[in-house]
Amino acid sequence: MTFFSGFGLGTLLMPVMLIWFPPPTAIAATGMVHLLNSLLKVGLTYQNIHKAVLLRFGSPAIVASLLGSLVLLKIGTLPTWFKYEWMGYEMETSLLKMLVGMLILVFVSLEYLPSVKSLSFPLNWMPLGGIISGFFGGLTGNQGALRSAFLIKSGMDKNAFVATSAAIACLIDITRLGSYASGMSILIHHEMIHPMIFSVVGALIGSVVGTRLLKKTTFGFVQSFVGLFLVVIALLLMAGVL
Repeated sequence: MTFFSGFGLGTLLMPVMLIWFPPPTAIAATGMVHLLNSLLKVGLTYQNIHKAVLLRFGSPAIVASLLGSLVLLKIGTLPTWFKYEWMGYEMETSLLKMLVGMLILVFVSLEYLPSVKSLSFPLNWMPLGGIISGFFGGLTGNQGALRSAFLIKSGMDKNAFVATSAAIACLIDITRLGSYASGMSILIHHEMIHPMIFSVVGALIGSVVGTRLLKKTTFGFVQSFVGLFLVVIALLLMAGVL
């Protein structure tokens, strides 16, 4: 679906995981799928990695990713904000649920704003881009759109852009997953296995197809359907239904 909707893997998969798992687990599960997907992309395109961009953008991204993951672990331990009953069901929400829900809404909105989609930054802003992208990558896993905005003016051709972006994503994912593992008592349990297996298979197929074509094919009706789904999930999460 990421190949036809225009949304990135993390933006689309994490809300799906939220249907079954609490936010910290959903973010970690999505991170594992995202890492495997990025590793495949690197394996297919590593010859085209732009090492100077990788170092300049990736180094601050790693540090910021660690910080973002630590913030996630801290927020995840905070008590429930409020509880209420609705139609016989008990609902509860927390700061983390509100934060993740709002960020989903923000990143979905970015996909529909032409001025934002074409946004790019000067080359000397690249380290700052690494910090911002890495932090949000560590906090919620959403990093692709921000990373692209800062790398689009790097002067790389399409092949180098894809390869370098995948390598940076790998660095961020490895950093944050290591932090999650040290702070979460249960990172993987048996209920996560099947969703992760099918997610990995779908992501890998999309990566192989996307790497060969090197161009996403976005269908308007698919993007609208997926966007509506993401908004609904974000609102349900913020309301405490999920």
